[in-house]
Amino acid sequence: MTKNTETEKDIPVPKQRFSDPILLDGELMDIEKHNEQWSEFTLKDGATIRIKPVVIEIRKLRNQFNQSGEPVYLVKSAVVTDAKVPDSLRKKR
Repeated sequence: MTKNTETEKDIPVPKQRFSDPILLDGELMDIEKHNEQWSEFTLKDGATIRIKPVVIEIRKLRNQFNQSGEPVYLVKSAVVTDAKVPDSLRKKR
């Protein structure tokens, strides 16, 4: 377990280890369906922050399984962010 410095709560840290990083190649998976939605957070100061993951590619690792026996997938992604800020918070010109 490790501590989150902001909240001082224990957060689990995965202990999954792979046998050999050189063997972490995998099959590129075709995505049949996707639904990339925004997660929206309204802050106390009135600003709204939105984030959305954008998946670039997904690979299923060859001969790699988690402790439950499920295949391991590597996801290459980016996060898009957007802020809607009230005029009262903007820098005066």
